[in-house]
Amino acid sequence: MANNTQHTHSVRLMREEDIHQVSIIEEDAFPNLFPPTSFRKELQRPISTLMVAISPVDPRKNDEIVNDLTLEATTQTGRYRSGNTGWKPGTEFLSGFVFLWNMTKEETHVMSIGTRRSHRRMGIG
Repeated sequence: MANNTQHTHSVRLMREEDIHQVSIIEEDAFPNLFPPTSFRKELQRPISTLMVAISPVDPRKNDEIVNDLTLEATTQTGRYRSGNTGWKPGTEFLSGFVFLWNMTKEETHVMSIGTRRSHRRMGIG
């Protein structure tokens, strides 16, 4: 972040209520991806592991994130153009995700990693 403030993000397994935000993060990170990942389906697969990074900062109280979200809303195509970041007050603000396929006990494939534009270059992904 520009003000050199360090924020500690937490990571947890993705839940069904995270699908909307993660889908929007994926759309921003991979605008040409077709078809988009069916996160609902992947949450049910035994070989899939999906994790999310949670920002400890309320985006409404951090001018830099608010400015970045506004910038995203005006410069991106699709949902960001409408200003929809997927986040709703009262829910955790997800800053990124990782999607893995566990092929064997010794082999895992990274299928995708995505980070919000406002949280890139912060060591999250």
